[in-house]
Amino acid sequence: MMLPSVFVYMPTYNVSRQISPLITDLDSVLSTLKSSKQISGYKIICVNDGSTDGTTEKLNSLSKKFSSLDVIHFPKNQGVVKATIAGMERVAKLSKPNDIAIRMDSDYEHNPEDIPRLISSLKSPSVQLCFAQTPLEIGHGLRFYLLNLFIGGYENKRLFGKWVPQFCPGFFAARTSLIKSILAELKSATEAYARLYSSQMIHLDVYIAYLASKNGNKRLAKPNEVPFSTEKAQVAFIKASPIKDEWVIKKPFSKTRRYIDAHSNFMAFITRRAVKL
Repeated sequence: MMLPSVFVYMPTYNVSRQISPLITDLDSVLSTLKSSKQISGYKIICVNDGSTDGTTEKLNSLSKKFSSLDVIHFPKNQGVVKATIAGMERVAKLSKPNDIAIRMDSDYEHNPEDIPRLISSLKSPSVQLCFAQTPLEIGHGLRFYLLNLFIGGYENKRLFGKWVPQFCPGFFAARTSLIKSILAELKSATEAYARLYSSQMIHLDVYIAYLASKNGNKRLAKPNEVPFSTEKAQVAFIKASPIKDEWVIKKPFSKTRRYIDAHSNFMAFITRRAVKL
């Protein structure tokens, strides 16, 4: 079988402190995978969402140093959803069906050293997507800990039948054939969500996983129930590396409150959406 190429895509906003070490380490990991003949090639796609802190200049400089780096610049901030979808569209355009797409955050909360294990998890033909679950540590903030433990755990249990304490996970590997197949529905859903709640669907990655688990699932949704595949393990999970202390950003209470409200809206939205799909 032909070796896959890997496409890493990252929404990027005001991360001037983190972006240089992240791109350097990311290129090193992917280069090692290529030289060891585990992948055939790679591309790092950063969607610069109107950064104002020097991130733009650093990305332009990094793109001259690393031929693997592909930067999409938004002149103004459009939000993480549009930036993420723009990255997915670039992946869909450049990739072949056998390739692998990896979604990461650009603030170095996700460790490039976890990528080989993510890729390895897709060797099973039944797995379409694998999340890297960030270990919970109270030292990173009690609200962050509780948000992931309870709300994230409940969310994943309801959607995928497995208690995984991870709220809005943003680090995963997926088959590019999956990315291509769900793009139209993903864009339609985010637009419908925005019209309904006048806000972005920050659970974009959860919805991607939901679509992956739903693929091949023949069970029909019952009222107030979201279907998930139990016969085929199409969504898998691995333990990610702990976040290094220098990259931990503690969230203010007001932002945590918005996350909780967004969670309630999303679960209502996805139940309604499941009946239509």
